[in-house]
Amino acid sequence: MAVVLFAAYLAYRQMRTGNIIIGSDTIFHFNRFYETEEQIRNGNLSWFMTLYGFNQSGRVINAFYGPAFAYLNGLLLLAVGTWYRYQIITSFLVFAVGGVGMYRAVHRFKVRGSIAVLVTIIYMTIGWLPRWQSGSNFTGIGAALMPYGILVACDMFYDKEKPIHWIKLTILMTVALECHLLTALMYMAFLVPAWLYAIIKRENKRGILLNTLKAVLLTIFLTVNTLLPLYWMSKTNNLAANGNNEDAGKRGPLETHHGGLSPVQNSDPQPASQLDFLAGLRLYRPGYLRDLDARGKQGQRSRLALWRLLATSGLPLG
Repeated sequence: MAVVLFAAYLAYRQMRTGNIIIGSDTIFHFNRFYETEEQIRNGNLSWFMTLYGFNQSGRVINAFYGPAFAYLNGLLLLAVGTWYRYQIITSFLVFAVGGVGMYRAVHRFKVRGSIAVLVTIIYMTIGWLPRWQSGSNFTGIGAALMPYGILVACDMFYDKEKPIHWIKLTILMTVALECHLLTALMYMAFLVPAWLYAIIKRENKRGILLNTLKAVLLTIFLTVNTLLPLYWMSKTNNLAANGNNEDAGKRGPLETHHGGLSPVQNSDPQPASQLDFLAGLRLYRPGYLRDLDARGKQGQRSRLALWRLLATSGLPLG
């Protein structure tokens, strides 16, 4: 309960400001979720093509990056109605899921409750877990899931009767693959050594192999919507390489169209931080301004007038 209350407090700190936090990955991931939200809203589903976000570019993005999780976030966005509410709710959920998982993982080592809570609070405030709230980084999602991987690894080390709980392992890898491929790879980095320890130390090697096979086959079946597009597109298309961060400062301003943002070249480049800020004014202005209007405080009214001026569609960004 203490961990959940602390997660609520961390989300409340942002709620008090009435502000949306626009971080390094906010534009990218919010475009992804805007895409799925609009597809659901309009009943125009496209697993591969981008129809609404990313300047309606038609590029294949969500199919490569946790498509089921993107549609789940699209449903949440459709339900709550504004980016502000969406960010508050998801921040709380990430903190709560990661905090509860870490508390259970620490408690698994028979640590006193007070020490477990302290370690959990440190985990929730330092490192990658807070990065979801501050920067919309999916490493924050991975950090929220990571303690559950530790729990599965603990079973492999310490459970002499049944080191491989194949249902737990299946759920863990399925959720990781559907949310964040890097998290799934990180799981494998420490689950494989734990599995090797179990297969060497435990006598029931046949049971370990059988349970592992069941987990692998069921995980592949449940994540075929992610794995098959990756394989098919890599074989039939020329995939664009990852961006070079050294070029971030050379990008031109961001255009917006129906909530989607995309970089365009310009002879007068602007710093990436300024671009993200200006783009955020346009992408989030409907829900954000409604939230500010509801508060009605004099200082916020002044800022509201400034935001409206900056967010005007005719305002030149270059």
